[in-house]
Amino acid sequence: MLTLDHLISQLRIGLVVATIEGIIIKSNPAFDEIFSRRNVKNIFDLLEANPEVLKCIKNAITHKGSYSLWAHDLVVQSGKKRAMDLEVFPLTSDNGVNMEGVIVLFFDRSSGMRITEQSKQNDRIHYLSTLTAGLAHEIKNPLSGIIGASQLLGASLGANEELKEYATMIEHEASRVDRLLGSLIRISKPRKLDKKPVNINKILHNIVLLQETRTRLHIDFNEDFDPSLPEIMGDEENLAQVFLNLIKNAIEAIPHDGKIIVRSKMQTDYTLKQGEKKKKMIEVVIEDTGCGMTEIELANLFVPFFTTKSEGTGLGLAVSYQIIEEHEGQLRVTSELGKGSCFSVLLPI
Repeated sequence: MLTLDHLISQLRIGLVVATIEGIIIKSNPAFDEIFSRRNVKNIFDLLEANPEVLKCIKNAITHKGSYSLWAHDLVVQSGKKRAMDLEVFPLTSDNGVNMEGVIVLFFDRSSGMRITEQSKQNDRIHYLSTLTAGLAHEIKNPLSGIIGASQLLGASLGANEELKEYATMIEHEASRVDRLLGSLIRISKPRKLDKKPVNINKILHNIVLLQETRTRLHIDFNEDFDPSLPEIMGDEENLAQVFLNLIKNAIEAIPHDGKIIVRSKMQTDYTLKQGEKKKKMIEVVIEDTGCGMTEIELANLFVPFFTTKSEGTGLGLAVSYQIIEEHEGQLRVTSELGKGSCFSVLLPI
């Protein structure tokens, strides 16, 4: 015979019932698995690393209302995070006046959300590849003739400086289009990676050192590298291109005084795909205190040709995304307008 306890135990969503003092009355296996709960009896103690969730629960108790958090990075055990949707419901007495406690539901969307986002990005890249593979080559052929003709024209104009300036302009703009088409061709073809043992910390340090000498004095670089990280199998040139692009973006996002933190660390218990075994990953975090991004900019960040820069092509981050994907890794970003952005690169060991 089916009982309520049996049904609750079979739920894949985490469920916990607690008093207004936080004492856990009932929880199901899914909730216990999320938090690796053993002897913790109070939900406030269990969630002490999650102030937004605690605020949500306390609001439900104070105002006798339902509250939600969507796509929240929930800190579970040992500082690990899982993307969750949360629903908090008040439990009142029979007359609806006195608060007795709360029911909290935890919907794990870590794997599903990542798969959906990655699938969408794969579709975009595939569409771009199909569209540009032949078209770029067809445009490049006559473009080479235009560049050559403009050079000959400029050389034949002698002392006519005004016309020579126009010829130089034609050559300059045609060459810029030629470079753009070259980028399109590179992104439309699968990359042949030259994978070798790579020291991620060394790559990052060299890039930071180079940018510190070139950038403005008002940006403070902070390196925080885990010296115990092992080497990974990767294409050093392509990975350096990704990190350089992300750090340059961080620099450009800081109009005045600011800080860029470049961090490397080990993630020992990470799952990239649903159903996949947890594995060790190296995570590189590039965080800035710049202008941040709007929701529209954030949603379109890895879309080819999307750019807010007057001189940008909108291909840098699309190429970076593709390179990390080809390394069987993941590139993620969070941002808050007016406060800064944080890029995270996960690479398998």
